[in-house]
Amino acid sequence: MTRPRLIWLGVTGATVVGVCLRAAFVGDQSLGYEEVFTASVTGHASIGDVWHGIRATESTPPLYYLLTWAWVSLSGDHSAVALRMVSLLAGSVTVPVSFLALRRFVGSRLGLVAAWLVGISPLLVEYSIYARSYAVLVLMMLLSLWAVGAVLERASWPRWMLWGLAAAACLWTHYFASFLVIAEATVLFVKLPRERARLLVCSAGVAASFAPLWSVFRAQRGTSAQFFFITAKPLPTRLEDVVRQFAMGTNVPSAWLEGAGI
Repeated sequence: MTRPRLIWLGVTGATVVGVCLRAAFVGDQSLGYEEVFTASVTGHASIGDVWHGIRATESTPPLYYLLTWAWVSLSGDHSAVALRMVSLLAGSVTVPVSFLALRRFVGSRLGLVAAWLVGISPLLVEYSIYARSYAVLVLMMLLSLWAVGAVLERASWPRWMLWGLAAAACLWTHYFASFLVIAEATVLFVKLPRERARLLVCSAGVAASFAPLWSVFRAQRGTSAQFFFITAKPLPTRLEDVVRQFAMGTNVPSAWLEGAGI
């Protein structure tokens, strides 16, 4: 068997394992604290009421909630599993997308390693069975990274537009994605000096896509309670949580198990 076939067989295996890990636990627990807000927002009959609910109770942009609202409306099911279905699908697709996004930068072998890490990551599995925007955010960020690699490989207008769409989708999923989008634009600015006019056009389009979100952001930012869970935790504690949670996920039952995993 040729090396490319082995690589793709490995990606397929990582995807299958990732899907199984996610699907096995998606209905095992009742709605968590944050998921209750998702259920409330997506329980409205009209998209206008959904938009108002996002402004009033959430601290992130509307893309995830609109997708989930569309899913539960079409399926007629508002159960915990239905509310988590968008996250489950996004988390499952993230496994092969991580390979496609990273192989241009680190090669196929390390891209395959990344796909397996994404597939079995405790935190990413948890994101995939949680009715919040985290799994969709990871997917959109990897899609934008894939688009950056495509532009660096061959800077055609279709590839530039793919990056612009992916970057806009990132911003519509989570405000913190702006850090990645700015970093990507900086890399493209430095690496492709002859393409700066196209970069400017696409960046302007990405900025314009954020215009409908400005009123949402201002409404959410004006309610301190929606951001208290972030501001109340010191930065050193948040950095520590990054290491612990990415290594072993949240709520590890014992300290020795968490230490071994890290």
